[in-house]
Amino acid sequence: MDSRGKAGCDKGALNNPAYGLPQPEGADRSQPPKCPECGSERIWRDGLRYLSDGRAVQRWLCRSCGFRFSDSTADLKVKFNVFSQS
Repeated sequence: MDSRGKAGCDKGALNNPAYGLPQPEGADRSQPPKCPECGSERIWRDGLRYLSDGRAVQRWLCRSCGFRFSDSTADLKVKFNVFSQS
């Protein structure tokens, strides 16, 4: 028996990231970001936000405080905190 499914697709190829869908920026992270509001690591993926140039940005939902944010929001908040400490 071969590894093809009902539709004739190679299951190995479907699970191979090289054949996957394009990932949004920041998708190469090994762990989700921390909540920029409360610092919690209890984060869920909450869909994608599409920018005007067609790029997709991952949205996140904090399960601790309910704050919704995107990858760029978390990065900006961290950068802002670094700059505001001086």
